[in-house]
Amino acid sequence: MSNKQYIVSYDIAEPKRLRKIASIMEGYGYRIQYSVFLCYLTPVKLEHLKTDILSIINHNEDQCLIIDIGPGNEMPASITSLGKPIPKIPQLTIF
Repeated sequence: MSNKQYIVSYDIAEPKRLRKIASIMEGYGYRIQYSVFLCYLTPVKLEHLKTDILSIINHNEDQCLIIDIGPGNEMPASITSLGKPIPKIPQLTIF
């Protein structure tokens, strides 16, 4: 199984859950910002990560985003964010 790169970002409302998620994430990837990690994961490790996160978060208060940025043997895609984030991600058209 080949690794893929993921950006994992989380917004956890309660400090105790936040600490648990941060601790879990440190076992899966590299912190690139306070609540943002770069992870190199196999499909199995990705499923384990999802299971670990889902066991902790409050589904009404917390959010975790897992963004696939491509194969693990290539450089990460360029990601630029300046100012306020776009409120809604546009629908992608795949040809």
